[in-house]
Amino acid sequence: MSEQHIPPLRRRFLEDMRIKGLQPKTQTMYLRAMRDFSGFLGHSPDSATPEELRAFQLDMKEKGIGAPTFNNRLTVLSFFYATTCPRPEMKRHMRYQRAAKKIWSFGGQLVSRQLDWGPTGTGLLWTCIGSGGLAGAFAGILVGRWGLDRVHWAFLGLMTASILAVGFGLGPVPVLIAGAIFGAAYVMLTGVYLIWGINALPDRPATGLMVGFLTIAVGQTTGAPVFGFMMAGFGPGLAVACFGGIALLAGFFPARGAINGAPA
Repeated sequence: MSEQHIPPLRRRFLEDMRIKGLQPKTQTMYLRAMRDFSGFLGHSPDSATPEELRAFQLDMKEKGIGAPTFNNRLTVLSFFYATTCPRPEMKRHMRYQRAAKKIWSFGGQLVSRQLDWGPTGTGLLWTCIGSGGLAGAFAGILVGRWGLDRVHWAFLGLMTASILAVGFGLGPVPVLIAGAIFGAAYVMLTGVYLIWGINALPDRPATGLMVGFLTIAVGQTTGAPVFGFMMAGFGPGLAVACFGGIALLAGFFPARGAINGAPA
């Protein structure tokens, strides 16, 4: 479609996405989401009513649209009604779906945005993550052989690499491999932190175990909404880069004493 034949509303939407600095793949996802909404309405989205927006959300729910895609579409509509066609009252009628933790929940949303994957591709990613998670059973063995610091650093590095690979959508095969690596690193690091807690409080191992579980839970609970906010506001690239950096920062807190290199 030549520039002069682009409808004014679409042209303004494209310009707003460029001003925001959205990547081409993200722009494609935004356009697809607006096309879905316009198709449901049967008319231009700038004249949509709050009741039509509510009906669109209900239609997605009845069709079994997953939370990542559901929230993706609302994020796009929020951008449209905040920037391209300012209508604050529309945002008040958007009801986001609840989701879980970082790649565990946002992985589907990331590959949907970056690789245009549907439910089948997303399901395959979950399978790879779950299969990789089986490696977590070897956490105690690896810590006993190589020491806590080395295992900690190694799997923090693998987790960071996998987050970046999935987040930037480096291609179908690399993303699936990264999913398996993420699953292994996630479960392995969970085991590492539990071992860390037990060894840090040798006279109170139950307390150390509880502290380990608690810190993991707090990190997941606070990290998920922050990641979601960053991805919605600044795009997936910045979100995954920041969280990859945070993962590496954890490696600068070394284990102490017998914890490092002792059998678990």
